[in-house]
Amino acid sequence: MPFSSLNRGLPPGSALVYILFPFDPARRVKRFDIASGTIKELAARNVELLTVSKVHYTEMPWYYSAADAMILCSDSEGSPTSVKEALACNLPVVSTDVGDVREIVRGIAGTEIVEQSPVSLAAGLRRVLNRPPDFVFDGRTAMERYSQQKAVEAIVAVYRRVIEQRLLKHPSRRDAERTRTKPATDSKLP
Repeated sequence: MPFSSLNRGLPPGSALVYILFPFDPARRVKRFDIASGTIKELAARNVELLTVSKVHYTEMPWYYSAADAMILCSDSEGSPTSVKEALACNLPVVSTDVGDVREIVRGIAGTEIVEQSPVSLAAGLRRVLNRPPDFVFDGRTAMERYSQQKAVEAIVAVYRRVIEQRLLKHPSRRDAERTRTKPATDSKLP
C-alpha cells in the first residue's frame, strides 16, 4: 500500500501514487529529464511525478507527507536538505549516489541508492513502493542526528576541546583564565 494513502486521508490502496521531485525543473543540474523518464519507465498510469518548487519551506512538510516516495537524480549535490527533510517526514527516498546522500541514508531500511538512469531509479522506486505490509519505514529517528540540539552540542564540544588543548599547551594561560573567570568575593550583588 502506498505510504501516502493514509497521509492524504484516502482509503488504503488508493489509485494514485505520488513521487515527489522537490526541485525546480528548470535547474538542469537537478535532472528533471531523468525524473520524468523514471515515471515513464514505471509504465504505470497511477504514478504521478509531483514537482514542487518555489514553495515556502514551512509548507514543504505537507508535500513530503502527501507523497509516497521522493526521487533525487541530480548531477551534483552537497548535503541535500531535501533528503533530510523527506526522511524526517518518514518519506522513503530513492536517490543517485551524489553528495553525501549515501551517508545520510546509511542504515535506513526502505531507502535506495541507485545509478543515475530512469531504469535504475524506477527499479528502486518499485522496491520502495512494494514493501511488505508489515514494513514500517522510519527515517525520522535517523534524522534526529541533524537536530538543532545535536548540532549545538557538537559545536560546543569542539570549542571545549580547543580551549582545553590550548590551556594544556600554555599553562600560564590556564592560570590567567582561572583568575579571569574566578567569581569576585567582594561583590555587592545578592
